[in-house]
Parts: sequence; structure tokens; C-alpha cells
Amino acid sequence: MTVKIVLRDHESSIPAPISLEDALEQLHLDGELYVVLRNGIAIKSDEILQDGDVVRLIPVMIGG
Repeated sequence: MTVKIVLRDHESSIPAPISLEDALEQLHLDGELYVVLRNGIAIKSDEILQDGDVVRLIPVMIGG
């Protein structure tokens, strides 16, 4: 029972169920730096990820 976390061309598997916040912490990632999509839908850090979920991290672009 795992969740797939995708950042650019890198994929990680995390045991499920787990909160998004805890999953990002395990991967040493700051959730504030990404838009997070679960199965194509934006979610917040308190969401619980379930077996089979695919989470995509889209880096937030800052600058001008």
C-alpha cells in the first residue's frame, strides 16, 4: 500500500495512508515551495493520502 510522489522526473513511493505533510517531511521537501496535485486535483497539506494515489509536485515559480 503506497503513494507515488512525482517531482519532475523523479518518483518516490511512500507507505500509505499518510498525510501529505508527513510524506513531504519524509522526503525532506518544503510543501510551501510546491503546488500539490493528487490524481490531478490540488490538495492542502492536511489531506490524507491513500493507497494508489499519485501526487505531483509542481514547483512554484517566484521572480520577475
